[in-house]
Amino acid sequence: MNVKVEIYRTCPFCRTHRANTYDWEQYKAWRSGTFIQDAFPDSTDNEREFLETGICAKCWDDNITDL
Repeated sequence: MNVKVEIYRTCPFCRTHRANTYDWEQYKAWRSGTFIQDAFPDSTDNEREFLETGICAKCWDDNITDL
């Protein structure tokens, strides 16, 4: 059984509401302490950033030099 979890976040920069779908077992591993890149090896950097901070890909690209 391939259970998914949909995570809703609001980007702290642009305030856009977004949702991404993740594998439940991977999500559970990450929440239990597995490094995010190890828990979600097939996810893009942008998908992992969204999950961890809520920052959308466009805002990350636009604001990374300001951090």
